[in-house]
Amino acid sequence: LVNQRVHNLILNLPLSNSVFWVKVDGVNKTGSPAIFKLPEGKHILQVAPQVHFDGLRYLFSQWDDGSSENPRSIELVDDLNLTVKYIPQVRVMIYTSYGTTSVSNWYEVGQSVTVSIPQTIIYYGNGTRRVFKGWYENGSLVSNGLSLSIVADRPRTIVAGWETEYEVNVSSERGVVNGSGWYKADTSTTITISPTQVEKDFFTNLSLIHISEPTRLGM
Repeated sequence: LVNQRVHNLILNLPLSNSVFWVKVDGVNKTGSPAIFKLPEGKHILQVAPQVHFDGLRYLFSQWDDGSSENPRSIELVDDLNLTVKYIPQVRVMIYTSYGTTSVSNWYEVGQSVTVSIPQTIIYYGNGTRRVFKGWYENGSLVSNGLSLSIVADRPRTIVAGWETEYEVNVSSERGVVNGSGWYKADTSTTITISPTQVEKDFFTNLSLIHISEPTRLGM
């Protein structure tokens, strides 16, 4: 009888927890390192192609011997130590309620992400418009520029902030009026006219009757 030689196959994974796994000839193990005692000869190795953990996504890249096959076949003739390489990614979500810019993608950790707003003012043709105010993260202003560049160093959610404005048109057949323009919703504006009394004819003057309460803007 010939004794079949047995070797150690040591597989190193990015993290030592149950979300990363490796299979050798259909036998599954988790943790790192995963150690298999195997007879000489051919064996089939397979690792998780994609893993989600702690807000990150890990994508299988390659083995440290240069192979990018998964699953892959090896010829075991001695003890073998392999490290599995993964690319860590984070999710960056960029939202806007108006305009056309929205992003929700996975990016490599450290990658630069740039997004821009195509237009800063959107008119609706009914005396209403939306005005871009800036980019916000967790309620704090990140930038008020049209374009935003951030680093995908963690899961991030960026929201484009907009304000609603309403158009006020003021007109009069007599005198000079002021107060026309665009105003933020739920703000106040004062409308004025000068003079408040004008001569209609030799015997008649016209006096302005006005309301002193400011006009309240809002829907």
